[in-house]
Amino acid sequence: MRPLFFIPDVNGSHVSPGDVLGEIAAGMDKIPSIGPNDQRGLMCGWLTPKEKDCRYAPDDQIWTPASGHGGDAGRYWVGTWNHNQPTERDLLRPDHRRGSFVQLGDGKQWLITQPANLERYPMPQ
Repeated sequence: MRPLFFIPDVNGSHVSPGDVLGEIAAGMDKIPSIGPNDQRGLMCGWLTPKEKDCRYAPDDQIWTPASGHGGDAGRYWVGTWNHNQPTERDLLRPDHRRGSFVQLGDGKQWLITQPANLERYPMPQ
C-alpha cells in the first residue's frame, strides 16, 4: 500500500502539497484532516478503488516526521499502515531510472537507482 503524507497547517499557512512534497504530489488526493500530534492540516495520498483510506488512525499506522536540512525537519509526515506496509512497486516512480537490486533491512530486494543514471543537469522546477 502506498504511504500517506500529512502536511501540517502551520500558523494558517495553507501550504500546497506541491510546495512541500515537490513533484511527487502530482495526482495526489488532498483531504483536510487531523494528523500526528493532533495538528490540523492536509492528509495526502493516491486514492484508488482498492486503496481509498486516507485518514489518520494512530493505532493502526506508523508516522515518521520528514528529516530535513536547514530547519526543514518535520515539515511533513509520512504514514504507513501497520498491516500493509508499502512494497517496492508501491514506491517505484513511473519513470524510474536503472539501478541494482539491493537487500535492505526488511529482508526484501529493492531496486536502487545508480548515481551514474541520474541526470547530470536536472531541470529546475
